[in-house]
Amino acid sequence: QATHGGIMLLMSYNCNLACKYCYQQEHRPHKSKALMTEEFIDSIFERHIASILPGIELKNTDLSFYGGEPFLPANAPVIRKALTYAKRYGMTSRAITNATQVDAMLDIFGEGPGKVSNVQISLDGDRDLHDKSRIPASGEKTFDKIVDNIALLLKQGTHVNIRLNLDRRTLASIPRLLTELKNRKIIGHPKASIYASPLHDNVADVDTTDFMDAGELSSKV
Repeated sequence: QATHGGIMLLMSYNCNLACKYCYQQEHRPHKSKALMTEEFIDSIFERHIASILPGIELKNTDLSFYGGEPFLPANAPVIRKALTYAKRYGMTSRAITNATQVDAMLDIFGEGPGKVSNVQISLDGDRDLHDKSRIPASGEKTFDKIVDNIALLLKQGTHVNIRLNLDRRTLASIPRLLTELKNRKIIGHPKASIYASPLHDNVADVDTTDFMDAGELSSKV
């Protein structure tokens, strides 16, 4: 009998970034009109939660927000509705986000039920490389905005897991990135952690020239 479980909510496939390696890029045009509603959230928690997580106390579950980018303004009502249930049932909440827009709804982040207490945020190397990779279609730079928002989230009491998206090109930039994050008092913060993950092609047709597997990444690190 399971004692722990979780629910992941995908509000939509929409995203404000257009990263070339994103595995959703081929699928987003066909699914971008699908948007989760507040009524759907009510249905999950009022009618279906017992069958989704049979025999599991909700205080032992996680509520996760995913996308696309979950914290787009259009998703705010659904997120806030879901967090009211998380608070009611004592659930912890987490998210995977690009962190470019979290400052617009900073009040939902923090510690305890009803708040998003843990987030994963990706960086694609140091400032110069990141700003050529993790960008919207317009090419607008995002590095400083994301790092500023990481600092805001830490100040709110949210645990931030920084994921380094690495390939052969970006790996060499990591010392510069770590220096930047140390200077910003992010590396070393008790609620910040950092880990590396090699980029891979998933299910999208992307340029894999600079990709490396976990074995190569480990040997180079």
